[in-house]
Amino acid sequence: MMRNPIFRFTALLRDRKGSSAMEFVLVVPLMFGFFAGSFDLARGVAMKLALAESTARAAEMATGRNVVADSYAYLQTEAQAAYGAPLLGTQVTNWLECDGVASDTFTGKCNVGSQTMRMVTVAATAEYVPVFNWGGLLTGTGPNKGIVLEGKTTVRVE
Repeated sequence: MMRNPIFRFTALLRDRKGSSAMEFVLVVPLMFGFFAGSFDLARGVAMKLALAESTARAAEMATGRNVVADSYAYLQTEAQAAYGAPLLGTQVTNWLECDGVASDTFTGKCNVGSQTMRMVTVAATAEYVPVFNWGGLLTGTGPNKGIVLEGKTTVRVE
């Protein structure tokens, strides 16, 4: 004798066998995505902090001599050495400010009575390539399609 199809359907709805397995199948991919995203984010933040620290160390070298130099190009190699990994680029910029107005020359002089500030900026860029692909969502402008991060520090040398 064949059972009523409505009875079979209601019996199927009451059956709880395998519900834990289904919950597991639904939750595990979400948990994996959360942990993988946290891992990639932590690596990117650590790289950004390392860039900032390397530029700060290089900028500190500009103030350590207690003398205003004509060129601070040596700070590029200092930033590279402090970072310890390949950089996409480093840039050192120096300028003179007289009463808060930037001047075209670094070695010039301000008018008598003006506030004189000689500033040096060290900037470094590096590429962060995430460990996980993320379906192409996290592609950037770097040479390896990674995200370009920058660290920058400015100090007053006079």
